[in-house]
Amino acid sequence: MLPVVLCMWLDRPLSPVWAAVVSSIRQLMIGGYDVFSVAELGANHDILQLNHAMGIFVLLVLAAVAHLYIKSRLAVQRTAWLQQGVVQMNLQLRGDQSPASIGVSILRTLVPYLDAKVGLVYALDNEALLRVASWALPDENGAPKWIARG
Repeated sequence: MLPVVLCMWLDRPLSPVWAAVVSSIRQLMIGGYDVFSVAELGANHDILQLNHAMGIFVLLVLAAVAHLYIKSRLAVQRTAWLQQGVVQMNLQLRGDQSPASIGVSILRTLVPYLDAKVGLVYALDNEALLRVASWALPDENGAPKWIARG
């Protein structure tokens, strides 16, 4: 059971399942020797097999619960990360700003947050997209200043 429980601190949802499967196989392989040695001491063989089966069942149920726990913990972490980004973006976009300063504020927030290398912001102007801000663009002409719609 200990390997399954220790897997709960990992960020891989299938880790507890694999640990339970390996532990169950080990239980089946090694457990058979224990059954015969304890059976010689007067214990009922059927009860010992039932005990092993129940132990494996509990181990697999624990692995399923650990799997669901890890998945939900990762989902909560992802949601918190997204909400933190939205809060940072809202703080940067407060007040009246021109389209160019909005684009710069967006890039100033998103590029470090997403660990992006390059960023561009386009604004819709009539029937075309007009570049209003750029971040770490290697060449000023490396991206088009406007993109026609369609």
